[in-house]
Amino acid sequence: MKKNGGFTLVEILMTVVIFLVLLVVTFPAVVNSLKQREIVTSTNLFLDAVEFARVQAASRNRAYQMVVQLNAGAEGTNGTIRLNEGPTSACLNFGAGLADVRVVDFSVETPNIFIIGSTPEDLVLSSLCFKPDGRVLRVDTQMPVASPDAQYEAGEAIYSLQRRTMDGKTDPIIHGIVIPYNGVPRVAYR
Repeated sequence: MKKNGGFTLVEILMTVVIFLVLLVVTFPAVVNSLKQREIVTSTNLFLDAVEFARVQAASRNRAYQMVVQLNAGAEGTNGTIRLNEGPTSACLNFGAGLADVRVVDFSVETPNIFIIGSTPEDLVLSSLCFKPDGRVLRVDTQMPVASPDAQYEAGEAIYSLQRRTMDGKTDPIIHGIVIPYNGVPRVAYR
């Protein structure tokens, strides 16, 4: 007698059960991986903008202004970075140079990531200037970012990124983009 080559109902049900168990076990890890990828992507976008300003300032012998706009709430943007080229190597008269050489809009690039703050806090009222010699200065004072420690003359500018979900919940991990006086950025996690 010839045997059919099909599967029995029990075999099919066991396969479905095993598949569902694997799905339930791996689903949280996949979701966390996607969340992590999103914050890493946005951090890299920020770092790329800083590196672009540094390289362009050195290669074109022009100062580059980095204007960072924080998120403007539910109806606004998630935050933007605008890079402007100055007419000279001085951190002055950026309006006379090339405006918006590069723009990174987090609402478009990574919609769940927000630029939530800066340190020092008043940095959002100013902008940073990348000089051809590698130094980073505040545009408003023409000086390095002040250090919280009085024994150091130059401090670091820090911009904070955080992931928010559609229902307004935030992830506890904040990525800080640290831009020191020498212009070489790094990431700090809080």
